[in-house]
Amino acid sequence: MRTCTLRIPSDAARLCSHMEAFKCLSGQNKSACPSFPAIWFNGPIVQTAGPQPPSRFRGGHGGAERPPGQSPAVHEPIGGQPRPRPPPRPARRRPISENTQGLKPTARALELAPEIVAALAIVRTAVERQEFDPATSDRTFTLAASDALSILTVQNLLREFGRSAPGVSLVVKPGTRVDLGEMIDLGRIDVALGSFSEWPEHMRFDPMAAYRDVLISPIGSTPIERSDQLHSRRLAVVSVGGEEEGAIGGFIYERGLGRRTEMYDKAALERAFRNCGLIPRPLLAIPHALLLPELVVEANLTAIIPHPLGAHFCRTHPVRLDKLPYPCASQQIGMIWHQRSDKDEGLIWFRSILRSLVSRLVSDGDQLGGAKS
Repeated sequence: MRTCTLRIPSDAARLCSHMEAFKCLSGQNKSACPSFPAIWFNGPIVQTAGPQPPSRFRGGHGGAERPPGQSPAVHEPIGGQPRPRPPPRPARRRPISENTQGLKPTARALELAPEIVAALAIVRTAVERQEFDPATSDRTFTLAASDALSILTVQNLLREFGRSAPGVSLVVKPGTRVDLGEMIDLGRIDVALGSFSEWPEHMRFDPMAAYRDVLISPIGSTPIERSDQLHSRRLAVVSVGGEEEGAIGGFIYERGLGRRTEMYDKAALERAFRNCGLIPRPLLAIPHALLLPELVVEANLTAIIPHPLGAHFCRTHPVRLDKLPYPCASQQIGMIWHQRSDKDEGLIWFRSILRSLVSRLVSDGDQLGGAKS
């Protein structure tokens, strides 16, 4: 069975010339033309009796018919031969790139992530209840600290947790990581301990204690009283990043946060040696302060370290604590956190414990040894 499409001209004069063809096709003169079951116009529909061919408006036999007055589709079969369909339109690309690991956020998404996370955290803080009971809480706190500050604080923190908050746990991350400011912004670090020169407006800084540098030497070694004597020793210092790493004045700046990377007063040391006509050149610079006591004893070194850490090493290793033979500036130990946690009762409790521990540690160090002003 076939379907024929005929456009009727709008001109009445021309319409008359087609009347005979119309009569033939519509069945009034069936002997003069082929048999078409139906005629579809680009206007009114004229149908004849008989079975209808399937179309996209008829789901086969007994399907729904084409709405009256609608033109035939471009894919309507004419003469029994369907026309080919055009190729599918390509899907619109989404703003996500793809690599061998799968989908990953775009650079713009990564740029917006800290602000979005911070905004959501502020909303969560405003909506959620911030009640905290140390005795029943199972919360996990995240602390960023150097290995030197970790050895001075973590043991005492765990002791305090066991006494007043048995369900609370602690995660310690390195405070020397280059993305420290970003991790605080994203809420992945609750509190960061260290020495900081500046911080952005949305962060809080609490200066807890001040300290100066001291010397540790093997027990039985000659005391050092002058800078030239120190220059003749095998000198070691702690540094996690100097000028070659982008440090300025012993501090590296990232996202508005300046953290100390030279764990000694480098300017004071260089000034003291130059005053004696000597070139400052430490024998050893290492990033991990916990290696120093073993090296001091085994390699007969003299090391410059913060005096709270020196006091701790005097209790655990056969080393002696001495004052520096030159004046040096004091450094502050403080903690940094994001302002959104100002009213978080759990973090208020956590920060109060840290403040008490650090203040007590620095006080103990002063009793065991200090440095010249």
